[in-house]
Amino acid sequence: MKTHYSISELLEMNLEKFPKTNRAILYKVEREKWSFIEASCQGGKNGKRREYAPPPDVMKQIQTRKLEEALGGLEDLPSPTEMEGKPAVRNEETPLALPETVCIVDGSTEQQRLCEASRRGVLTAVERVMAEAGVSKEAAITTVLTQAKMSGFEHIAKLFSLAADGRGGGGKLPSVRTIKRWFAARECNSLAPKISQKDMNVPSWLPLFLECYRLPMKPSVAEAYRFFLRRLESDGNECPSIHTVRRWLDKVGNVERERGRRGARDLKNILPHKRRDFLHLKPAATPRHKTTCKAWR
Repeated sequence: MKTHYSISELLEMNLEKFPKTNRAILYKVEREKWSFIEASCQGGKNGKRREYAPPPDVMKQIQTRKLEEALGGLEDLPSPTEMEGKPAVRNEETPLALPETVCIVDGSTEQQRLCEASRRGVLTAVERVMAEAGVSKEAAITTVLTQAKMSGFEHIAKLFSLAADGRGGGGKLPSVRTIKRWFAARECNSLAPKISQKDMNVPSWLPLFLECYRLPMKPSVAEAYRFFLRRLESDGNECPSIHTVRRWLDKVGNVERERGRRGARDLKNILPHKRRDFLHLKPAATPRHKTTCKAWR
């Protein structure tokens, strides 16, 4: 899902308690000072347009709207016809409700919340088949998975694609066992996929290795490791493997890793910087800041 939207896109969504004209939306955006990026487009000023990052309350409405579009066809989900010979009975008084409101956990990303909401939609579809056809949970799961492969059920396939966590190469439907695991995870309120993060707890031996590695003669990792082992064994500490050392060295930033191996002048080449392009200006024009309109110095 996108994180930035243009004024026209926000207008097309027709959100609740939100301005209904381009001018009113633009006034709201400028008054609340939404952050924005410039994206390439056809037309617009210099072939670019501004796309704004909505605040959390607006993003929650957008997420709900996208989920409603993904779930748009589930209320017409046909019941299975080859399950124990039981005819399907459609209950018109209990239309399919949207999944219950997703609890936004502190620290979770928008992708995690969207994936959690999609998984709740899959479980709702399975429970709907169970209630109408009177079949077991496994039979209902098999039916929903089969319908996701058929033409005319693109909304179910879209729901499964949003519910995937990106593992296994993508493009595949989950197994029956995976959906059963989603049912168990829903009971524990842990449907959102976990995002693996690097272990950034610095071991006690890393500063000592950096002393052996960050030298002006630029030793290789293997050479620095041999010198590091001699110093570490003299202190009686446990020695990590060279593979562990390489993994931790990759986690160190480029500037800190090369500090001491390069001089101050050479170190500036890898410091973060911003490249400005003035090719769009006319001859003798003065570059100015986009917000303050002051000339660059």
